[in-house]
Amino acid sequence: MTKHLLELKHFIREQELLTRRLIVKNSRKNDYNNIKKQLSESKSKEKRERNLRNKYPAVKEAYKHYQLTMALVSKK
Repeated sequence: MTKHLLELKHFIREQELLTRRLIVKNSRKNDYNNIKKQLSESKSKEKRERNLRNKYPAVKEAYKHYQLTMALVSKK
């Protein structure tokens, strides 16, 4: 009987830990500051890529081919 109780306690502790992790993960995902941070990172990445395309003609040409490929794929 005590073995079953110990196993049950162990299982409950594991589930409690998993639940806490899930709650923290979801709160981070939906946190206003985190979303704001992701948006600013996305904007800075886009700006950096735009600057590289303007600076290097080969990158600009590769980007044009990438856009064409994505347009063709999305039409299917």
